[in-house]
Amino acid sequence: MVALCLVATSVAFGGAASAADVATTPAEPAAVVAPTPDRWQFTVAPYVWTAGVSGNLSYAGIPLVHLDAPFSSLLDDLNFGGMLVGEARYDRFVLFSDLIDLNLSRGYGVKPLGVPIDLDIGLNLFEWTPMLGYSVIKTDTWNVDVMGGARFWSVDLDTSLNVANLLTLDADASEVWADAMVGVKSQYALT
Repeated sequence: MVALCLVATSVAFGGAASAADVATTPAEPAAVVAPTPDRWQFTVAPYVWTAGVSGNLSYAGIPLVHLDAPFSSLLDDLNFGGMLVGEARYDRFVLFSDLIDLNLSRGYGVKPLGVPIDLDIGLNLFEWTPMLGYSVIKTDTWNVDVMGGARFWSVDLDTSLNVANLLTLDADASEVWADAMVGVKSQYALT
């Protein structure tokens, strides 16, 4: 652009332009555009998170026992645990999945009024979050994805109450539900 202006100015004032009259400027670097992969890219990663629980458990309105399962004793109560996150990308399109499956159990023994009562509790939690997304910002090192999908839950609670080995009561409860999910996810490559 600068070279064209100098040539036009030189010609307008009656002088002949030659190659020596044209000023040269260094070329500006072209904008870097993130390469668009023409294949699927997959990421799968196991992960861990933990929590504790505390509360009172009752049967038919009669408080029986205080439950306390702090974070520090979680491994003692864990029968099975698995957590996995996965992602598949093609160009700007994203498929995302998060999966959690936990099985916990604990036994309690109390003696109110000298009567032995044993309580066994089992909890099975399953959670799956499938989502679809689109990268609204995508460079070599950074992307921002707009995501939408659902989170599916299944919770099973099994309790067994044994009173002095004379009476056994079992109570099981299950719930299954789904929640709509909408969000924004971002990733930045440090290397």
